[in-house]
Amino acid sequence: LVDDGTEGEWLGEIEMRVSIEKKICEAHQVPGLQVVVQGSWGTLKTVTLALEKDMQVVLVADSGGCASVLAEILDPLLLRAAELPLEGFVRKKAVEEAIESYQNHREHRLLELMRTAPPATREKRLKEAKATLVKICINLERFTAYSFQSRLVKSANKKAVQRSFDQVLLDAIVLASKLDADKAEEEEQGRRSQIAPMRQSTDGVYHGRPPNPGSL
Repeated sequence: LVDDGTEGEWLGEIEMRVSIEKKICEAHQVPGLQVVVQGSWGTLKTVTLALEKDMQVVLVADSGGCASVLAEILDPLLLRAAELPLEGFVRKKAVEEAIESYQNHREHRLLELMRTAPPATREKRLKEAKATLVKICINLERFTAYSFQSRLVKSANKKAVQRSFDQVLLDAIVLASKLDADKAEEEEQGRRSQIAPMRQSTDGVYHGRPPNPGSL
């Protein structure tokens, strides 16, 4: 049982569970992988927290519920990932337009996610879900969508191909390792850029701002 201080609300355990999963991954030095099967409005929070912990997400696209909604929204975005910068207005705008289009044509699918929410909170949850979807779908490189019926797998910057589910999971883990390594390298470069290099002249005297010993 997890007591986060809330009363009359569900999902209080999700944040702790995701944090524990991340700690286990760090202890074993392996990337995190979340498989989404069906799910309701609460699954959006689970996916959001998993992405914040740099986990890779595999959506079972034909399982229904939240997994299908996310896969359907992401489908056109994954095809365009190469032309959408990782950060900035262009990608966010494309994601917002995709969600708006989905809402206009298939809002009933979003409403279905709210069925398990307490009736008094459904309207509020729907508004929150739309904002959360933007936050989630921006992370295109962290998603893989798989259909058991067609065996098709879709991910950012790649054409849809047929794979076994075992291979999909393995590919997602390999991709997660690469993304984690790229992120670590960027962070290391940023750290180094904060330290002014010291140059030693021919007279043996160091020039430049000495680095903070605590940052080395």
